[in-house]
Amino acid sequence: MDILFFTSNFNNREIAFVFWFMVALIWLSTVKSVRNAILNLVKTFFNKAILIPAIIFLTSFLSIYAILCHIQPSLWNAALLKITITWILFSGLIVLFKYATYKGNLPPAKTLIRDNLSFTLLLEYIYNLYSFGLLIELILLPILVFIGAMWGFAQTNKEYKIIEKLFEKIAICFGLGVFAYSIYQTYLNFDKLKTVNTAGEILLPIIYFFFLLPVIYVVKYFFEYQTFFALFSFLEDKNVIRIKNNQVRKYFQHKIKSYFKTDYNELNHFQQYCNIQPPDLKSNDDVDKFVEIYIARSTLKPFNDNTIGFDPKLCEQYLSKLGFKNDYYKYGDYDEEGFGGYWATFYNRVGDFDIIEYNLEGNQQAVLRIILEFGECIFDSNNDKHYKKYTKLSAILYKKCLNAKLPEDFCQCILEKKNSKFNFNNYKVLFDIIKPQADSNHTYYKFIIQIDDIQAPISL
Repeated sequence: MDILFFTSNFNNREIAFVFWFMVALIWLSTVKSVRNAILNLVKTFFNKAILIPAIIFLTSFLSIYAILCHIQPSLWNAALLKITITWILFSGLIVLFKYATYKGNLPPAKTLIRDNLSFTLLLEYIYNLYSFGLLIELILLPILVFIGAMWGFAQTNKEYKIIEKLFEKIAICFGLGVFAYSIYQTYLNFDKLKTVNTAGEILLPIIYFFFLLPVIYVVKYFFEYQTFFALFSFLEDKNVIRIKNNQVRKYFQHKIKSYFKTDYNELNHFQQYCNIQPPDLKSNDDVDKFVEIYIARSTLKPFNDNTIGFDPKLCEQYLSKLGFKNDYYKYGDYDEEGFGGYWATFYNRVGDFDIIEYNLEGNQQAVLRIILEFGECIFDSNNDKHYKKYTKLSAILYKKCLNAKLPEDFCQCILEKKNSKFNFNNYKVLFDIIKPQADSNHTYYKFIIQIDDIQAPISL
């Protein structure tokens, strides 16, 4: 590759980047610890969980580029090949591994498109279209790296807030200056931009991204299950691998993929469950029983007289009729017996400031605690009206949960805003008042039904 080819296909900014990158690489290679880190990084890359997705990705996009070049031969030139390689290294791979390692289920395709394709693509193209002289670019690049590093460092400590704002303003001013220069040069040379190359340079990244979408979903599927099975393989009890039989291991993998499919949130819950309830799988029947037990312990079921368990969705339906909205509903970790934990919160903003909140806690065996809380603010002019509604809801909640009437003396304590408590069968019923010292504007009233015996669930 001669110098003429290099200078004709790379602008001064790109040449300056390559130069300083090579300088940094040569300098870092002289440091032993860095050399060892690079070798470890290379070894990590050849891990199957990383290597196979990378091969899938590179094969896909080199094939796509070859097809595009066959359809439109003018795409086969050094400039557009550079765009392709640059996009693969600095955009495609980053986006791919960002979503491959995305925690839980992937966002919908339209969200992926919205987050990664926007008008900023055109602005980025214009920004990088023109560069300064090579000497200026060589001087500017390390200065910008220094500004960026200082800006990032200043963000790590509130004491450096003034310095952070200073470097932020410098970075914004420089960015606007470079963008204004690029716009000016684009205006002067607009006729030269109306070429096939220019269209290709703008459209190729967009075309590549749409081809990237199915690759993201395929690689995500591979990565999640490869990671899960790799972790599961090393789960040990008394130094013995639990799935020794290859046929059983394959059946287990097929069973898990068939059940969870692309529900990676549930797959992560299953991994937690395996950590809490380590299986000993010696046959296909063992696999079936283990998965069936997990499903029974992790699937929300409506409460009735013949089963123990609960369904927060029933609570949500009831409260929605009273004006409550679902704030969040969380499916949490497993307890030591392998039962999933659940939290649900519903709220009703009853005034400009006052709010009534309903909290539910428990596991698959039972609801352990329910709390109806009234947050009273001194700035709300209808506190008395809202508190009466809260008192009425407390009585309704008690009736629905325990199929009994809330005692009159306890109701009177709530009305008079006095702390109180009593026991009913296997439950504790409490009324508690909290006045935070750090917040004199709010008072919190909590009506609590708390279970003592986990075998006696509360029905909603």
